[in-house]
Amino acid sequence: MKLSDAKIVLGYILDGEIADSLVKVYTVRDSINTETIALQVSAIHDLQTKCINKDEKIKNLNILLGNKETEIADLNNTIKEQKKEIKKQKIIKTIALVGDVVLPVVTLIAVIFATK
Repeated sequence: MKLSDAKIVLGYILDGEIADSLVKVYTVRDSINTETIALQVSAIHDLQTKCINKDEKIKNLNILLGNKETEIADLNNTIKEQKKEIKKQKIIKTIALVGDVVLPVVTLIAVIFATK
C-alpha cells in the first residue's frame, strides 16, 4: 500500500471516528431536546386546563352574581311592601289612639248633657 493510499484510508477512518463521536453528541442533544419538548407540552396542557377551569369559575360567578341581583331585587320589593304596611299600621294606630281619647270625652259630654 502506498503512502498516499494509506493517508486516504486514514482520512476516511478519522472522518468516521469524528462522525461517530458527533452522532453520540447529537443523540444526547436529541434526547435532551425531546425531554424539553415533552415538559413544554405538559406545561402547555396544564396551562390550558387551568384556563378552562378559570373560564368555568367566571361562568359560575356570573351565574351567582345574577342570582344575587335577583335576590336583592326581591328583598327590595319586600322592604317596600313592609314600609307600606308599617305606614298603614301607623295610621290605624293613630286613629285608634284618637278614638280612645275622643270617645270617652264625647260620651262624658253626652252623659252630662243628657242628665241636665
